[in-house]
Amino acid sequence: MTTTLPSIDCMTALRRSSRILADEFSGSVGATRIHQELVAAYTWLAPGAPIKAFLPLLAEREAREALRAFASREVGFDASPRVHVSAEAAHHAARYLLAA
Repeated sequence: MTTTLPSIDCMTALRRSSRILADEFSGSVGATRIHQELVAAYTWLAPGAPIKAFLPLLAEREAREALRAFASREVGFDASPRVHVSAEAAHHAARYLLAA
């Protein structure tokens, strides 16, 4: 089986995903484990992907799920997803309610 290397844009997106996951799991999962999970997810998804543009995002999601499972099992990390509402989204919601 041959594995094609990701493009430069893809590698940049994977680095970004690694930073996002490192911030999310800081203090509970090490950077090496995060990198391993991200590479494993990308390697697992890449061969059958008809559209390669979304592979970094999909790999990030797969790695996040694996890291949540690992962290909750090994460290006791709260595996519930964090909800973040931006100020812009709140502003648009308020405008929508006022317009109704």
